[in-house]
Amino acid sequence: MFRVTHLMAIILLLGLLAIGCQNQPNPTGSLDGLALLRSAGSSLTPTDVENITSATFYIYVAQDNAQQIDLHRITSGWGETTVTWDYFGGYDAAIEGSFLADGLDWRSVDITALVVGWLDGTYDNFGVLLDQALMTFPRAMYNSREAAAYQPYLNICYDTDAGNVCQMFTATADTYIWEYLPTINNGTKDVLYTGWRDETDLEKQTLVRFEIEVEPEDGQGCTLTIGYWKTHAGFGPQDDEVTPLLSVWLGNLEVATAAQAVEILEMKYCGGSSNGIVKLSAQLLGAKLNIVNGASSTDVDDVIADADAFLEAYDCEYWYSDDITKSEKKMILGWHKTLDEYNNGWFGPGHCDDYGEFEPDEIGWDND
Repeated sequence: MFRVTHLMAIILLLGLLAIGCQNQPNPTGSLDGLALLRSAGSSLTPTDVENITSATFYIYVAQDNAQQIDLHRITSGWGETTVTWDYFGGYDAAIEGSFLADGLDWRSVDITALVVGWLDGTYDNFGVLLDQALMTFPRAMYNSREAAAYQPYLNICYDTDAGNVCQMFTATADTYIWEYLPTINNGTKDVLYTGWRDETDLEKQTLVRFEIEVEPEDGQGCTLTIGYWKTHAGFGPQDDEVTPLLSVWLGNLEVATAAQAVEILEMKYCGGSSNGIVKLSAQLLGAKLNIVNGASSTDVDDVIADADAFLEAYDCEYWYSDDITKSEKKMILGWHKTLDEYNNGWFGPGHCDDYGEFEPDEIGWDND
């Protein structure tokens, strides 16, 4: 572990975070206030990241010791319920900022440069380590995220057309590691520590991590196949990613539930996948889920408009009608092929490669 021997005390008292940060709740509030903020959602867009004006770390001192506490960038991954003194990968010697644990109150540190580095890919976001600058006692104690109130959080402010906006990200993992018990994990405790308990004690250090989600803006996202959407609708081990994107319309049919979406994506109705209209509906639904999820629709807007207009006029039984012509079937299968290739990322914004490939359907152009 690195040790810092020089003193650079910075007292950062907490009031309002910054002029214009109108969305910042009172940080001295209870867990209820933090829960309200979490329920509102905490995520940023690429534009938000480009316009960050400040990022401030907050922690509540529950037992003071008038010592300088330095923040360092953690350089390797760690698990809240598994990390110990012996099994911690380490941190950068550079000090990101400091505060004095000299009173029972909130303390804050400006870590704007570090947060921007996390978000632009300069550093992996493994969180921050709190380390007491001088090897002296007593220790300082803080509320952890398991505490009933006053949990650590990160406040990020950025400029928008409407003014400066702030979002609060509560800690998603925190713990302390203790040199005296180097194989013991403390991830479920409701307190955190830095420093030494007494003159003969060994050191404690605190680890805190925040998840900062950056969601793609419209037109920035990638596409996923209908196979992905089928398996991520909440009916298997994967999380339900379909329901938050509903409802969507296929012609005059509203797809309002994940179960309804899966039925369409599985193509097990109205003759199944031998029915070109059924196949078109599945790929059209997949494309619309991708678009709602943030993928650009520019390359398929015309096809989607044509397919929607057709589905407003005809249901799946039309495929078997004596009235349908071969040219109409080719037209339907052409729309299907275009949307299938879009969903697979063969053109348009591209496939989300992290989820693997799903081969498109074989299209029978001369099917009757």
